[in-house]
Amino acid sequence: MFYRGVIINNRIYIKIFEDIDTLNKYIESEKTSIVSENTPLLSELTVTQNISLILEYHNRFNIKKSKKITSNLLQKSGLEELRDKLPFEIGKKDRLLIQFLRAYVSSCEMITIIKPFSMIDKIEDIDYIIKLSNIFNKRIQIVDTTLHNYYKENKCLIIK
Repeated sequence: MFYRGVIINNRIYIKIFEDIDTLNKYIESEKTSIVSENTPLLSELTVTQNISLILEYHNRFNIKKSKKITSNLLQKSGLEELRDKLPFEIGKKDRLLIQFLRAYVSSCEMITIIKPFSMIDKIEDIDYIIKLSNIFNKRIQIVDTTLHNYYKENKCLIIK
């Protein structure tokens, strides 16, 4: 179903698809939390509120409990300074990381990051997701259709 792939570690792998239609069919067949350009942070909510909202809605946690969990998560990730910021006040890399944390608090066992290199400026920015995978116990798959283009001229820190 996919064109080729790479295993990063026991929790992270990359799947590269021939085209967007094949990628979309694959995603529809998976039970996963999605991180993509099509699942942006809510612009009127702070980072804390964006993550807490998932806990309140999916897990039916009250506001106090969800904010406490979110605060701990941001601290564990080293992103606590972003807690009161709005999405437009943070950079692309941090937005991707917050989207990742929002997907992490969902009930799904796997997080799928779709075309991450269209959401960040430098290929190295994805390395922090790999570091977070060592902290958080969820499987992560990165799916793309044009990944090979990102490796032609860049120093790739993902594939060891």
